[in-house]
Amino acid sequence: MTGNLIYGLIKKKYKPSNSQLIVSLNHKNVILRKKPLVIVGSHRKESDTLTFTEEVMKGIPHKLINLKDRKISAYCYSGKYSEDDDFEKIASLMAVHNPIVFATPVYWYTMSGLMKDYFDRITDLLTINKTGGRRLRGKTMFVISVGSDKKCPDGFEMPFRNTATYLGMRFGGIAYQSTKRKNIKDFEIIRRRLIRHTYI
Repeated sequence: MTGNLIYGLIKKKYKPSNSQLIVSLNHKNVILRKKPLVIVGSHRKESDTLTFTEEVMKGIPHKLINLKDRKISAYCYSGKYSEDDDFEKIASLMAVHNPIVFATPVYWYTMSGLMKDYFDRITDLLTINKTGGRRLRGKTMFVISVGSDKKCPDGFEMPFRNTATYLGMRFGGIAYQSTKRKNIKDFEIIRRRLIRHTYI
């Protein structure tokens, strides 16, 4: 993606100088600080959710984590988990990346089981790892989702939006893709917002 295209998407709101734009595109530290972390929660390896996520993120530097390939234990009130549990590793990545993008298929009008297990574990960032929870404040959360309904089900975004609010994060919006028709509007809106967060 060229600097001219990115500038064309953001200039109306931000109007950065040429020097600022060059730093944003080429200075490694700046790009890494704004590099999105994408957490995918589909049970299928080559899923529609992953395909749509790759479309949304195309040309945007990012790190992708597939929960299917990681071990996320169910939430435990004792806070004791197996040594091979991966939640803390992913949580540490959340602390150094911004924005955070959650990608999930719609299962019975809500997030997938894999993603729900992960969200349940966020409780650990409020109890046994409060520092990790505090480091999420001020970050932005986006959601990418795929389902069979023509529109995103009512109430689907509520757990994400409310979680973001509770953690002191901003909710950047949701890009929903129906398997029956392509939602160009959501796609373009979220891409533009992600580009702003990555390069500004």
